Amino acid sequence: RGLWWRLRSLPGLGLGDRSSPPATCSAAPSSIMAPSGWACIAIAVAFLHSARSSLPPAIGSSSIAPGELTDALTVPLLDSFNNGSLQINLANDPSTLPLPLIMMAYNNDDPWSTIMLFNNDSADAFLADAPRTAHYLFGGYDEADAAAIQTQLYSRLALMPSSDQDEWMGVLHFMNGTLTEVGGSALTYMQAWQSPINIVSLPDSPETGNLTRMDGHYGWCGWPDKTETSTIVDGGNGCDDSTELAYNCTGGCDWVLLTLDGSCTPEEAAKRASQLGGMGAVLLAQAPGLPMVEVGAASATDAMNVVVSMVSAETGATLASSIAAGGGKVPFYAGYEAHDGFFLAIDAVGRLQQVGWEKQPLLMHLGWAASYLDYVASVEESLAEPALTVPIMTDVALKTSASATVTLPLPLEQLRAEFSKMELDFALGCWGERDEDCSVWDHCITLTVACGEEAGEAGEAREAGEAGEAREAGEAGE
Repeated sequence: RGLWWRLRSLPGLGLGDRSSPPATCSAAPSSIMAPSGWACIAIAVAFLHSARSSLPPAIGSSSIAPGELTDALTVPLLDSFNNGSLQINLANDPSTLPLPLIMMAYNNDDPWSTIMLFNNDSADAFLADAPRTAHYLFGGYDEADAAAIQTQLYSRLALMPSSDQDEWMGVLHFMNGTLTEVGGSALTYMQAWQSPINIVSLPDSPETGNLTRMDGHYGWCGWPDKTETSTIVDGGNGCDDSTELAYNCTGGCDWVLLTLDGSCTPEEAAKRASQLGGMGAVLLAQAPGLPMVEVGAASATDAMNVVVSMVSAETGATLASSIAAGGGKVPFYAGYEAHDGFFLAIDAVGRLQQVGWEKQPLLMHLGWAASYLDYVASVEESLAEPALTVPIMTDVALKTSASATVTLPLPLEQLRAEFSKMELDFALGCWGERDEDCSVWDHCITLTVACGEEAGEAGEAREAGEAGEAREAGEAGE
């Protein structure tokens, strides 16, 4: 979205000439000419993409946009903070309010959120690494949700040094009552910014309804598309090594249901099935009495070449019965349901913010959101300081394997005399206001800066590299 040089003055000196530098540098880095005392700097930004499917971070109305100031908010608490009441009213100085605030409303129908909150490793990592500069508010849609979360986090907090406990007790907050009962602006925002729960269903057996699923670890296996309609067959016992899996994938299968009996790990069952080949996705039915897990969470990156997901033992039995009644192969749907939202943030000055895309069921998802809001606050504080700002790029679009180059002259000798520091600021954003307006890709951005004659050499090298890539692409096409 933007790239700027920002130059800070030495103590006691002015900001220098704020006029734009003379446009004497050629647009092409390979033919740079600069006046005496100036240096031309070529700046190239390259954008790379890596592809993985992803669910949308939120679904809902655009009538409430990130960046809007929050309405007044009052939430009764189970903890003793501010006499049991969390209050945000921007009529007061934001620096005196419990901001930034990260809020999670737990839906116990969502296995992803359950793992985030009640997996001990997830809770421990959050308490060890999340910034304590933010406040965290936990609630839920069922009466016992907030108390259960409080018990979980306090039990893990009890294992930490007392100094850490004291810090956390001042910023961990738990809603007294359900979010629906509390109501107000918090509920309004969550209803506008809905969240997805992954589901599966059988189109030919609507009586089974929508059944929740838990996808495998992002990075270990593929994920399904946001919505897809295909077929499923029953592969029998995924832990049974004595016989081949009881399915026929002649001509290929879409999804294969494997039932776990507890004698093998989910990862072992998925790997064995994928080695037999023929299917595109493995749906594991957890062993009776065990909760759904994030399959592959502790395994090697990119270990599987198929999609892997999990359902409960009860759901597995329902699916197996319907598959048998349908002749061994039936239509199958994987998608998501939209529910009142799970996440909301209010930044240090009282603006509503989203908390980013869920990629892993880790409570540090909230910690990373807090870190980002801390970063934004520090950038805005820095930008408010006096400085000479030189715009370099504005609203440059990301394009696969493309690069953008800008060449500009800077009076280096004058700058050295008047400024003590030169900073390069990036702003990476999306064309819209919401996370959903971003593409699903991960972005890797590289920046190169070359000065004077080096800028010309860098430009020639870049042009030669692009020409080589074009030749390779042409040869591949032939």
